[in-house]
Formats: sequence, structure tokens, C-alpha cells
Amino acid sequence: MLYRKGSIERYLADLGGPAPAPGGGSAAALAAATAASLLAMACRFTIGRDKYKTFGPRARKILAQSLRRQKRLSVLLDADAQAYGRKDWEAALRVPAQVCLEAAGILEDACLLMEKGNRNLVSDVMLAALLARVSFESALFYVMINAKSLKKLSAGQAALVRRARAARGPVKRLAEKVEVRLGDFARR
Repeated sequence: MLYRKGSIERYLADLGGPAPAPGGGSAAALAAATAASLLAMACRFTIGRDKYKTFGPRARKILAQSLRRQKRLSVLLDADAQAYGRKDWEAALRVPAQVCLEAAGILEDACLLMEKGNRNLVSDVMLAALLARVSFESALFYVMINAKSLKKLSAGQAALVRRARAARGPVKRLAEKVEVRLGDFARR
């Protein structure tokens, strides 16, 4: 089943159903795709506004990247569900690793938009950052579990696992920036 072409209602019904797929990996991809969509919206409300003119070119780049990520993540949502349905453990490792890397990039862009983007959309950007963080952490968890399921990792698989794990430090630092910003808003 291709969920990216169907309704969210169908996806959620299947996610809560008795089958093992779709599961948490596809939910992590959906969360990251949602985060990318929120960033795209925030960029659109930043671009062309006089107040954010100097940030406009960077916002255009983030918009284009967010739209590409949204599309890739919707494909990964389906790829994860298919991997588990077919018991393709190599894909079950590769897909969440790719979700990790996409989510890390979304979080980086969200932190930049939080600081320089349209202030009226800061809550949407913060939600994007939180979704990206949760997506990253949950996808990384699946990477580690699925890496253990394979008897021996190929060089390419091992490199992908290392890349996903290496992103955790930068993601943690970016998430701390988001937490500080959330704290600032809570004190207002």
C-alpha cells in the first residue's frame, strides 16, 4: 500500500491495526515530513516580507530543501512499511537511517528559522523542531535495533549507521537551543 497517495485516515487506521506494518518507523518518517511542511509554510510567510528581506535568500533555500525533504520522507514512510511487510531487514536499517539524516537537517533549518524567520510563525517552527527531534531519536532507535538484527553489516550499512549515530551530537545541541527558546516563551 502506498500511504503517501492515500488518506491520513487510512494510514492511521492501519498504524493502529493488528499488522506489524506500518509501524513506528513510518510514523517517524511522517513526523519528519510534517516538520518539513511546517518549515515550508514558515518560509513562505518570511519570503517577500520587508522585515525579513536580508534573510529572504536563505529562506528560499530552506523552502526548496524543505519541499525536497517532505517528498523524500513521504517516500520513506512507504518504504519503511514495505520493508517490514516484506521482512527486508536491510531496507529496515537503511530507511530509518535516512529518516535520521533528513530529520537532523530539518532541525538545523528550524533553529535558523526560529532566529531569523517570521516571528509570527515561531510556534510552527518550534513544533517542526520538536517533531524533527522526536523523529530523529525514534528513527535512530530503529537503526540500532535493526542493525543488531542483521548478522553482519556490509561496509555501506556500517557507514550509514555511523552517519546516523554521528548526527546525534549535533541534534542534541540543536535541541538544547530549542529547549532554551521554549523556556523563554514559557517565562513570558
